[in-house]
This record gives sequence, C-alpha cells and structure tokens, in this order.
Amino acid sequence: SAKSYCPEEETILCRREVRGKIPPLIGSFTKLRQLYLEDNFLTGAIPSEIGKLSLVHSVYLYRNKLSGSVPSEIALMSSLSDFRVNENRLSGRLPSEIGLMTNLLEFTAVKNPLLTGGIRFNSFNVSH
Repeated sequence: SAKSYCPEEETILCRREVRGKIPPLIGSFTKLRQLYLEDNFLTGAIPSEIGKLSLVHSVYLYRNKLSGSVPSEIALMSSLSDFRVNENRLSGRLPSEIGLMTNLLEFTAVKNPLLTGGIRFNSFNVSH
C-alpha cells in the first residue's frame, strides 16, 4: 500500500512472521542505512536493486527462506560493513566482488548448503 512505501526511512526493521519476497522497490529507499529482515519467512531471490542502497551499513537477512544467488550488486553498497545471509537456501558461487568492499567487516553466509566458493579479503580468505 502507499502508506507502507516510505523511501525516506533510515531503518527497516521487521522481525517475525514477515512473508513474501523482497521487492525490487527496495532499491528506491536511498536514505536507508539499516535493513533488518532476519528471522522471517522471506522467499525468492535477493533483488539486484539492493546494490542501489549506497548508505546502508547493515543488512540482516539471516534465518529466512531466500533462494538464488547472492547478487554481485551488493559490491556497489559502498557503506556496507555488515552483511548476514546465513541460514537461507541461497545457491551458486559467492560473488568475488565482495572481496573488494573496503568497509565490509562482517560477512556471514553459513548454513546455505548450495552456496559455494570463498571470498578473498585483502590478506585472508573467508569461505561460506
């Protein structure tokens, strides 16, 4: 609904019982700084439009039912320091572009059995 579309918000916090897909519209929330959607029943892919969220520093999508690959566009999120997608149904290779993110301090993708690969961050290697 029009009421729930608030692109001026800085934080989206929805825990427990949220169902459905993350809409591509998420990319229009250009003032967003935090996206907390963990512990829900979200399905489908992480939309590539998430890469438009250049001010976001925290994305928590863990413990959902998300599928598909981790979009390489998250590397466009220049402020991102914490990205957690563990305990989903993600698949494919982790995008190598993630290793180029200079502000990323935490990246968690464990318990996604179909997710493969590792990411090279500076001088150490992090795998899923």
